[in-house]
Amino acid sequence: VEKIKNPSEREKISVQLRRSVLSNHSSSSRLQQIRKVAGLTVYEKSSISIVVATKRPSMVDRIVEIVEMQDYLNLELVLALHGDSFREDFELSKTGDLPITVLQFPEKTIFGKVLSEATAVASGEWIAKMDDDDWYGIEHISDLHLAAKYSSSDLVGKGSEFVFLQEKDLTIRRDLGNSEVESGTLAGGTLLIKSELMREVNGWRELNRGVDVALIKDAQLAGCRMWRTHPFGYLLRRTSGLHTWEADDKYFLRQSEQKWDGIATDLVGVIDN
Repeated sequence: VEKIKNPSEREKISVQLRRSVLSNHSSSSRLQQIRKVAGLTVYEKSSISIVVATKRPSMVDRIVEIVEMQDYLNLELVLALHGDSFREDFELSKTGDLPITVLQFPEKTIFGKVLSEATAVASGEWIAKMDDDDWYGIEHISDLHLAAKYSSSDLVGKGSEFVFLQEKDLTIRRDLGNSEVESGTLAGGTLLIKSELMREVNGWRELNRGVDVALIKDAQLAGCRMWRTHPFGYLLRRTSGLHTWEADDKYFLRQSEQKWDGIATDLVGVIDN
């Protein structure tokens, strides 16, 4: 009973029920189930290309593992290794059934160009951007794809509502209840964009900072519909190092509405790795 009184716990249960209903009991899901039983052709879900740009060799295996654990089945990963920390003969230590394309870029390459080049070789009908150091749940991509369908949007994402402040070993929640709305306030590490839209806006702007905000602005100018779904399955990590989003711990603490000691992986519903 105490857990249900907690708004985040209550919302988490609601999200779990919603996932089940939308994935298994919607009219399109029922039609697929009927066609499968009848021996009729069932088309695969839309193809999604996950694009990750990283400067940290130590984070590569981690993000590959997270992508491999996604419950959305029609995926590929385009991994952009950015900087001089990667040897020219760098190889992944973990490889499974997930199709992976690895690209390498010198340190001087502008971040936005790295993302555009990686996106240009992606074959998916949708492009998902993920960040190497944040935490994600196994349903993260499924959440975004479901939201794109029921909102009829070309760009969807989650808000950076759950944030882990590493220096303080504290998880906070901000913007409580500001989800399932038409919005361009989206976390850069959660964006899912139609490939057609990416072509229309000519990819990511050639910037070293603010590429996510710039893409959202370009999508707005193109007249596309954008949707902010629930925040579960995504936990933003904030450290003392440099970030493309310049904000210190005080900024997040001022906005916090709930707090938990440590990394609240179970509550947020993310993979603990």
